[in-house]
Amino acid sequence: MIKYFSELENPNNFTLPLVSYKGGIRTMYLKKDAFPPCFYEKYGKFLSYLDEIIEMAIYYGKKPDLILTESSFSCPDQINMEEYTRRGESEINLKEFCDNPEFLNKIITPNDIFPVISQCAGLLDILIFLYPNLAQKWTPILNGLSNACEEIEKYEEFKYRIPKVIPKNQKMANSWFITCYGDLYNTGNRHKQTNLTYIFDQIKKGIYSGGNFEGWSKSIWTIKEEIIAEGFVNYTTFYWYVKSGYWFPIIINSFDTYPDSSFRMEDLISNKYDEEIVKAVFSEVVLDYFGAKSFNKEIITVVLGVISAQAGLVNFFERFQRDVRNPRQELERLEEMTFFSMSDILVRCARFYKIESMLKRTITTSSITPFEDLQEYVKRGWNVYVIPPIIISKEEGVVKELDLSSPIVERELEKDVKRYERSKKEMYGYGTIHY
Repeated sequence: MIKYFSELENPNNFTLPLVSYKGGIRTMYLKKDAFPPCFYEKYGKFLSYLDEIIEMAIYYGKKPDLILTESSFSCPDQINMEEYTRRGESEINLKEFCDNPEFLNKIITPNDIFPVISQCAGLLDILIFLYPNLAQKWTPILNGLSNACEEIEKYEEFKYRIPKVIPKNQKMANSWFITCYGDLYNTGNRHKQTNLTYIFDQIKKGIYSGGNFEGWSKSIWTIKEEIIAEGFVNYTTFYWYVKSGYWFPIIINSFDTYPDSSFRMEDLISNKYDEEIVKAVFSEVVLDYFGAKSFNKEIITVVLGVISAQAGLVNFFERFQRDVRNPRQELERLEEMTFFSMSDILVRCARFYKIESMLKRTITTSSITPFEDLQEYVKRGWNVYVIPPIIISKEEGVVKELDLSSPIVERELEKDVKRYERSKKEMYGYGTIHY
């Protein structure tokens, strides 16, 4: 029996919570080294939340089910707020700063506090994006901090590397399957790894060259098992299987020197080196960023679905290559039988279940026991269409359409129909199975 995925009730609402980073060197024009009295009067109540924002980001960053994960390396536009605000040359004391207005003019300059407020605002923006229940309390505070940053821009001139973090709810294509292993699979947005074009090309090349597929599906499945055991997906894996133009939201937890580099995060932030060197280090750090992790359920679901789909497709062709007499000739016949459609190959050969995008709550399958497999969907009003499967005949060494009128197949279909009819009488709202 196939698991019921509630995500399929509104497939267009399935999104991946990602972000884009647009950094750069910003120039601030300021006229004074200290803050005017009106600054604290306007923004003191918002600044009093800075410590709490940092603690909140650290707390959520350590939650095991959270997309805001800790990583040693990332985009240098981002910094560890705990490290930045509680150590370093300026040794900014946030509590004293927030509780004592005079502290503003005695110790703190706009150069010191602007990065703190800006980065706290960035963290808060991401947290509100990921946790909508925080919006009511924290959105006014976010707006106040943003206004404070704009005010500081008027006080002094300095250069600071500011990341622009833009939340992106990446919508997945309305093209869904349930794999033969029972995983939810989305074909993605034209990426060849995601829509299986790349792996099918590799299969065809292997068949034409006489290669051996034995054990290939097992090696793919191992990747899935590792992700499940670890409970997260790193960005390298995500990029390989899904390839989005966006990134995981992330918090840095290290100020360590980057590998093969003499530059530190503080150097990049303070603009100690010229822009060309900053860009060179940035390119190195981006490579390290691919080790970033996400514990987000939707991201893990999409990645596991692609891996499961690849394993299911390869598993069919492992048996195909082993049991047909002329793999090259039978592959050509198979493509003609499925009208060169990957969707047909997945449903009719690899036993996937296709969620129809043009028909509401409708599934197409080639299973001869559709009610047994999909009863959780049928009970909830889903309709099911059954199409003839394509099988590998070991005796004949060919692929062919299963004869649904054969006695053995008829008996199985009849059993499934009886179970469906018997169960349908006991409940209302059943979907229809078109055998």
